[in-house]
This record gives sequence, C-alpha cells and structure tokens, in this order.
Amino acid sequence: MTTFNKQQEEVIRVMGGRHLVLAPPGCGKTAVLAERIVWARQHGVPYGDMACLTFTNRAARGMRERILSRMECVTGSEENGLDELFVGNVHRFCSRFLFSQGVVPETAEIIDTDISVSIIADFLGEDELRVLAEAKHRQRYSQVINLQHLMYQCCKGYPSRLMVHREALPPRALRELCIAFGLQYSRASAVDLYLHADHYRDQHALLSTDAAWTLEALYAARCYEQYKHRHDLLDFEDLLLRAYDEMERAVAVVPQKEAALAITYRRYRWIQVDEVQDLNPLQLAIIDLFTDEDATVVYLGDAQQAIFSFMGAQTDTLELLRRRCGPEGFHNFCQNYRSPQYLLNVFNRYGECQLGISRELLPTTQNHSPQYADGLVLMEAATNVDEVNQVAAAVERLYQDHPEETVAVVVAFNSDADEVSAALSSRRVPHFKISGTDFFSTPPVRLLLAHLSVLSMEQSFIAWTQIMTGLHVYSSNSASRQFVRAMMELGITPVDFIDYDGSTYVSEFVSAWDTQDFVVFDTETTGLDVAADDVVQLAAVRVSQGRIVGQLNLFVETDRRIPAMLGDVPNPLVEEYARQPHVSHRDALQQFVCFASGCQLLGHNATFDYQILSFQMQRYAPELSMSALWPCYFDSLKLSRLLKPRLSSYKLKSLITLLGLKGENTHLASDDILATLSLASACCQMGRERVGRQLEFLSRHRQTIGKFVRAYGQLYRQGRAALYTETQLDAFMRSVYDDLCKEELVPVEPKLAYVINYVAHDMLTPASGRLLAQQLGCHIQDLTTMKEADLISGMNERVFVSTVHKAKGLEFDSVIVFDAVDGKYPSAYANTKQEGDAEEARKFYVAISRARRRLIISYCRQSINRWGRWFDARVTPYLDCIKSLF
Repeated sequence: MTTFNKQQEEVIRVMGGRHLVLAPPGCGKTAVLAERIVWARQHGVPYGDMACLTFTNRAARGMRERILSRMECVTGSEENGLDELFVGNVHRFCSRFLFSQGVVPETAEIIDTDISVSIIADFLGEDELRVLAEAKHRQRYSQVINLQHLMYQCCKGYPSRLMVHREALPPRALRELCIAFGLQYSRASAVDLYLHADHYRDQHALLSTDAAWTLEALYAARCYEQYKHRHDLLDFEDLLLRAYDEMERAVAVVPQKEAALAITYRRYRWIQVDEVQDLNPLQLAIIDLFTDEDATVVYLGDAQQAIFSFMGAQTDTLELLRRRCGPEGFHNFCQNYRSPQYLLNVFNRYGECQLGISRELLPTTQNHSPQYADGLVLMEAATNVDEVNQVAAAVERLYQDHPEETVAVVVAFNSDADEVSAALSSRRVPHFKISGTDFFSTPPVRLLLAHLSVLSMEQSFIAWTQIMTGLHVYSSNSASRQFVRAMMELGITPVDFIDYDGSTYVSEFVSAWDTQDFVVFDTETTGLDVAADDVVQLAAVRVSQGRIVGQLNLFVETDRRIPAMLGDVPNPLVEEYARQPHVSHRDALQQFVCFASGCQLLGHNATFDYQILSFQMQRYAPELSMSALWPCYFDSLKLSRLLKPRLSSYKLKSLITLLGLKGENTHLASDDILATLSLASACCQMGRERVGRQLEFLSRHRQTIGKFVRAYGQLYRQGRAALYTETQLDAFMRSVYDDLCKEELVPVEPKLAYVINYVAHDMLTPASGRLLAQQLGCHIQDLTTMKEADLISGMNERVFVSTVHKAKGLEFDSVIVFDAVDGKYPSAYANTKQEGDAEEARKFYVAISRARRRLIISYCRQSINRWGRWFDARVTPYLDCIKSLF
C-alpha cells in the first residue's frame, strides 16, 4: 500500500492523547502501523521512545520487517538506530524489563506449558507423557497452572478488575472446602487453603469429587510455584505478574529510606497496540504503567475477532478504551482493500446480523471483481466420512487448477485437522498442518533447540534437562531435572563432563591458581563484533601466588571510531586514548604474547577478549595464534555464574559491589584487570569450598556421566568449534539434525525443512553477523519461542490445514470451513452463557474471513462417532443469515 485514504492518513498523523482505531480484516491496518513509525521518526520522535506492541511473535516479526522496508524506501538506505524501537508482544516487553532491571536473576529461564505440565506431574505422581498426550489431562493441568497465577494475585492483593483466571477456582468447590474445614467463605480463606494445601490434604475431609480435585489442584499449584522460585523459572504468565508488581512498586510513593531500592524504568511517549481486543486487563494495566503521561497512544482492534477469552481477554475491552479515548479519539477504518464485494457482502451481513455490528461501522470496498463460479459455495455431504473425502477432493482440485494460489482448510478441533490431513496425504496433496501438538514442542525439535541454547548459554538448566532426556540418558524429564539441578547446585555443568575426565572447571581453576602464573587481561574495542572491530587498549597483569609480578598497558592505533558512549555513560577511553602514545596492532599483539607466554589466561567475559584477539592475530599477525598459544583459558564470568548462582547481574561492576571486593570497573582495561583480579581471588576461595563435593558427585554418577559423554560429547565439541567460524545458522542446524538422525537419536522429521528455510530466508539478515555465535546471540530467543504458524509467511507450501485460533491473522486465496455444524460452531464444549455463545459466533467469523477469493463452507447431515454410533448433524445456526448468498 503506497497511498492512504482520509481515515488512514488521520490515524498516521495523530500526535498526543489516546486513540482507538477499529480496523476489520483487509483494511490496511498493518501498512498504517508501519507508516506511523515512519511519520513519527520524521517528526522527531526517537526510536527509543517508541513501542509497537503486537499480540503474537509472528505479528511482531512481520511488523518489524514492514517498518524496516518502509524506512529504507524513505531514506534510501538502511536506517540507523532502528534496533532501539521495541516491536514485540507484551510478554516480550515484560521479559526485557525484568532482566534489564535485574528484577530476576540473570540466569532465570522462561518455560513453556509442556515443561510446566512435566513439573506438576511430579507432584501429582502422574506419568507426564500420558498427561501431555491426552487432552482431558492437559485441561486439568491447565487449571493447576491458571490456579497458581490466580492465587499469586490473591496473595498479593491485586484489585478485582485485574484478576485473571478466576474460573480456575470454582466457587462451589471453594465453598465446600470452606465448610469442610470450618473456614469463612472469603478470599483470605482461599489464600489459606492455598498456602497450607499440604496440611488440609492430610485432614482427609469427606469431599465431593470436584472439591477433592480443587484441593489437589491447590496443592499442586503451590508446589509448582515453590519449584519455580527455587529453580529461577518463569512461565509466560509470571512475566506479566512480576513485571506488573515491580512497575507498580516503582510508581508508588515509597518512604525515603526505601527510595534507593525503587526501580526506575523508561516510560514511552509514543505507543501503538495492535489486536487490543485480545489483551486481558492485566496486560492493559502493564501498558499503562510504562506509558508516559504525555504520550501518544493508538489502540487498534476489531470486536469481530475477539476469540481469546480462554487467555483472559475480555470483550468489553474495546468499549472501555472507547470511553477512555472519547469521541475525538475514536477512528474507524471503513475501506476494505483485500476482499472483493461478493466476499465482503458475506462478512458484513454476518457482522451485522450475527455479531450486532452497526451498519455504519461496516467496511466498504472498491473491488468489484466478478464472482468466481466457485467463489461462494455450500458443500453438503451425507456423512462426516463423505465430507472428509469431498473436502480433500475440493482441495486437490483447487491445488491443481490454481497453481499460484493458496488453499486453507479451517477446522474447529485438532481431531478434524488430523482427519483432513490424512485424506490429503492419501491423495498425495502436499500440505502443512497447524494444529494439535506444535512442531516446536516435539522431542526431536526440543533437542535440537536445546543444543543451540547450551552453545549460546552454558548454564541453561532447562536446555540441559531436555538434552539429558532427548539423548535417553534419563527416561523422564523429572529424573533429568533432578540430576541437572543437583549438579548445578555444586557449580558443575555438563560441559565439565565433556572437557575433563574426573574433574571440573572450578577444580581445574583452583588447582591452576595455586600452582601456576596467571595473566589477567582485558581489552577495550571499537565495537562488539569480534571478527571486524579493533582492539584499542590491551592491558594485563601477571600474577604469581596471588601477587602481581608484571603489568602491561598498550594503546593500539586504529582508523575506526571509538564509541563516545557506552550505553548512556560517556566512554572514558576517548579522552584517555587521545593522551597516550599508540603502538601498531602487530606490536601490541607481539608484546602481549611475550608478556603472557607460559601463563594461564583469565579475564571477565574472557571469551569476547580471547576471540577478538584471535581475529586480530589473523588480520595483523598471522604467524601468531591464540588457540595454539593458549588452547584454553579461564573466565571469571563463568566462575561467578557457577559459584554464585541466582544473582541479578554478573557484570564486573555488579559483582565487585555485591561481593564487597576491591577494585573499580571504569571501562578502562588498566583498571578493569585489577577488579577482575580481585574477583578471581574471591572465586578461588569459594571454589576451594566446593571441590571436594564436586569430585564426590562425579564419582557417584560415573556411569551416568559416561553415558552422557558417549551420546553428546562429540556433537558438543563440534558445535563449540563452529561458534567463531563463518557458519550459517540454517546450515548448522541441518548438519546437527543429520548427525542426530544418523546416530538414530531422533526420527527423520520432514517439517524441519520448513524451519531451516525460515531461518535462511526470513530470520537471518546482515545484522545477524557472519559468525555462528553472533547469529545465535541474535536469534536464539526467537527460535526457542517460535510456533508452527510463524513459518507460514516464508514457506513455499500452498495448502494448509489449521484450527481457527491458529489461523487468526493469516489469509489464503481459498478457504474451506470444514464441518460447519452445531456442536462445532458453537462448540459443544463452549460456555453456554450469552457471552460464551457470542465468542463462538466471532470464532466462525474469523474462520470465514480468512478468505481472499473463494469461500467454501462444508457440512454433513449425519455423523458417526468413534464408537460406531450414528446421529443426525445440524448445520450451524451461524450460517442462517448468510446462506442465501451462497
């Protein structure tokens, strides 16, 4: 879209105040969102003051690509500073806030639902594989997870308007529990039952099935919360809750003595929020907390697509925002650019008759393309078996007749997707299924992503757990978690098993520190690209038995610019560098080699310094080699993480302060090496206290360790060796997976090709870097949070089978809504109250409005269930108002 209509131009240019924009599908919303960023930047709004919030990671990636493309069109070159613009969902924003502010430990990890289920299964004494495989068990466990979050809010005294997951604690069951244990029916009693669930379980009260399960769920929820706290784990809802707590505390008036402890954080003055109808009240409250008082805020939503109440979204959100924004802040996009008139007639009639949308809010179109002969079709079948075959035949016909177009079969249930997919496979129609267990949650893909994770961050508790289970070192995640946690509590990682025979990193360091000379070194550089930037200061001290016996401090000539700022702090090197004499790169490297020869190397975040010196040697002194001179080195950053887990920050400055050590982190290498020396001495003292227990652990688990090293040692060594080579991430993933398949550790998975293709063509950019380590640093978080639906934009596939919820936000040339019968639209499992039925009606709207050219609705007259019983099927009542248009 290169031009905009009057309503769109008005929204693009809004400055100041709150604005609500209603934008039905096809009205150019994404183009407007991107153009608003361009317009704001051209009018002086810094990228760092902007936040563009989306509902899904997929939408965020698409939005960032659109913005980058528009800025390049406008400026004629790649825009500088765009990385300061926040584009992502609320969860991503909260995660960044929690880690950047040190609210949670630096090594804390974010877990998904499958891991949560596995943890809870331990406490309930159930088989996690059985739980994950059966929908009814997953629903029970979802209640436990939601209950934990609800009780967290109750314990913290959250206001009622922000409470999410109230349904997780049924009032009738709570009332029965209160009567059984002589408690008053109140929130305080619910909190008491939760905090002391283990005590109440032991009282053996006579309870109904529902009340007994609720008490068991309270117990499991409490155990789950305690487990996460002990092991520094956060699930996705925790990100919201913890961020809200800290932001709320920061804006509260605190006593003067506590003022120094209050977190201060950036508030944004230019915000836009997409798909706002899908956000719950807590998410909106978080957005309010990081919104500047004088900010421009634009909310974009569509009441017709509000189908996420199961995630806490409330249908009155748009009305609440409409009141907040006032008449002058209300906008409506009335021009549809995607749909031809015959399809828009269907969508609008359904919106007016079934969803109660005012006629003046319905969009119009100038696309009066003639209707295809098969543009609007109702397809009736005698039985559900016949219907599956008819739909598969229709897809095959569309696939063959329209080779440039996409086709989607949209289904209500995962089981429907399986049936349609099987029928397409029997006809050999290539397709991609998006339903049920997400591809990224399957054990083979988890193993691959865990391998990438530990290469990127060695102290990843969850990734090591998944590797232990995926390689069959242990048969269950529960046993793997226990082993990995016991190991990490002692300051050991599985890399120690690979690198040493009967020893550990800490043990080797302590032994070397006591018996050998060390050179503690540091560099200051022109940037963070080890392969391309220059070293401009190289400092080192030689230490023997804890005493400094030599010093080196060199300033190195460069034609590159030294950055004036380090974050928001002036770079002290700029002035110091101007005052000092400079040596050539070659001289500096030769002097360092002469000074440090025969010693052990140690630095803080030494991998960076070691690698940039290695590349400097390749460029300026090719006869020298870091890996030949020092095949290994020690890192006080790694030692600190092993010996002092759960700290909020492992920056040198933070560690010196937290541990009360001598030295100062000034960002001058000559000062920083003295602070690092102080830290290394402290690590040696802490390490001495661990070595004995570490070696006893190794001896006790010798058999398990041997099994692990045989399964994983070579693969890890190969991966580590590739980190600082010019290896493309997509090629590396393919190579690793091929090795896993060759060793018969994972089955061949055809869908992996889609992931590889996505990484190669949609994820990697020049900004990702040339080295594998750089690419992992840029994209590991995206990779480990991806879902199947994220792959669609970059794949060559033309036929898709998807559930309605996973199809939201996508569009296809032809859409077949499968089995549009009562019991699926509305669902037999849906809330029968008025609001629940209204959401089901919106779900059908989402299904039909995915179509760009053709819409086919199929249904059957009779259906046979899995027990062989026949019953009559009735077409969905949602079809009544639009049936005459087909």
